Amino acid sequence: MAFATTLRHQVIDPFRENESLLMVCVATVMIMLGQGVISPVLPLYAKDFGVGATMVGATISVFGLARMLLNLPAGFLSDRFGYRLLLVGGPAITAIGSLLCAVAGDIWQLLAFRFVAGAGSALFMTGALILVTDISTPENRGRMLSLQLGSLLLGVSIGPAVGGLTAQFFGLRAPFVVVGLLAAACTVWAMRRIPQSQRAAHAFVDHAADEAPPAAASAALRSLFLNPGFILISLV
Repeated sequence: MAFATTLRHQVIDPFRENESLLMVCVATVMIMLGQGVISPVLPLYAKDFGVGATMVGATISVFGLARMLLNLPAGFLSDRFGYRLLLVGGPAITAIGSLLCAVAGDIWQLLAFRFVAGAGSALFMTGALILVTDISTPENRGRMLSLQLGSLLLGVSIGPAVGGLTAQFFGLRAPFVVVGLLAAACTVWAMRRIPQSQRAAHAFVDHAADEAPPAAASAALRSLFLNPGFILISLV
């Protein structure tokens, strides 16, 4: 009884009380389910192009490289246009990259399309974290972030089993089609259900007054990277 009460209070109630949290968590499950789908078949698919282990590994690494390079620019885009741009545009880019992976003709095309898919993932995941931070309060922010990250883990955990079964019955290219369709569905879901951020609502009303001078933005960024706590948690 105590467990059921705790479960309702910690997990179910936040979704009931905040529709935006439910929306972004559903979208996160869909996106990360798609990424998990291709994890068991990507090395086999890359090896079919007749390349060595280094290039096979590169097909995995290039996705993470795209996320690393795009995370910071994604934050700047959100500051200027709102997180809805990232939550709609990110899955759309992932869908395009994933569907192109399914028709890649050589390893270099596969690498390029994997980079595109990773760029879309970076936009979405950055936007999702910003949304949860935006709609939460200091009192419930940790719980909300844990639910969003739990949604990420749920999608990643289920995905490999789905991907393995899909590849077994329909071939190695089929999981990429599944990823593309899931990302496309997430795009539609986000477009219909994710609200505009407050910044986006006023972005074009008085943009000159709202935009920080380049020098101030540079100083804020420099201060962040010189913060020992920020550096430590990033290293961890």
